[in-house]
Amino acid sequence: MVLRLVFVLVSICVFGHAKILNQGEAIPPFSLPDQFDKVHQVNSRDFKVLFVAFEKEVAVLFNTLLQSKPTSFLQEHKALFISDIHEMPLFITKMFALPKMREYPYPVLLMYEKREVFPQKENAITVIHIDKNAITHIHFVAGEEEIKAMLDTIGF
Repeated sequence: MVLRLVFVLVSICVFGHAKILNQGEAIPPFSLPDQFDKVHQVNSRDFKVLFVAFEKEVAVLFNTLLQSKPTSFLQEHKALFISDIHEMPLFITKMFALPKMREYPYPVLLMYEKREVFPQKENAITVIHIDKNAITHIHFVAGEEEIKAMLDTIGF
């Protein structure tokens, strides 16, 4: 509970008055908890790709396809996965979603509050490429075949 409060306060400070990020902009440092309630301090200098899912179906598909990769795939490729679960009822989150996510061998950073910072497109995962602390490219990938191809050829 204390970790969630810290997350909310830090997120309000970082994302409270933020606009949707665009190419060429830096992603400000932020903190998000993972499925184990461990808070991750995220700095865009530490990663090259950010995957953001805003819908349950997209997150489930992405996780299913990610399971076919080595367990160190995200870490080796300096990538992070964020799942926006702010619309999920707390009971469902605690009883079903978090126990399932805890089976994943990689961290899934969770947005418990609505954040209109990352661009999004319906039924697609947002893929944000970072270089030298700035967003170099943003694209949206939808559907099993496209997501699978993106994971296979994302430039790694």
